[in-house]
Amino acid sequence: MHLSGRARSHKELSWIAAANGIGYTFIAMLVFPVFNGVLDNSPVMFHSVKLVDTDYSRSSKGPDRYYITVESWRNSNTEKLQVSQAGYNLSATRINKKVTVLTKAGAFNVEWLYGYLIDK
Repeated sequence: MHLSGRARSHKELSWIAAANGIGYTFIAMLVFPVFNGVLDNSPVMFHSVKLVDTDYSRSSKGPDRYYITVESWRNSNTEKLQVSQAGYNLSATRINKKVTVLTKAGAFNVEWLYGYLIDK
């Protein structure tokens, strides 16, 4: 009632409404993956795939990141997975060997990586 006839107030409210919409969307994007995993009661799926490549990225501002590239258990050609330095060191000599990728279906049917096992 206080805002009727004041175009400037409507403009301020529209900015507030837009900021709320963006904020709630951002929060939902952060919370969705957490609840997808926390509420997931599905069994662990084991996928035996071939190790294709290893890679790492050095950072002057933070820790180095280590990756392995494996054949995909889904529709794409390969998957790039972040691993520990020990996992990277172990996998560097095991190109074309098998890696067991563990996934779960997800509470909202969005598959997520549960873990990996590099065969010794």
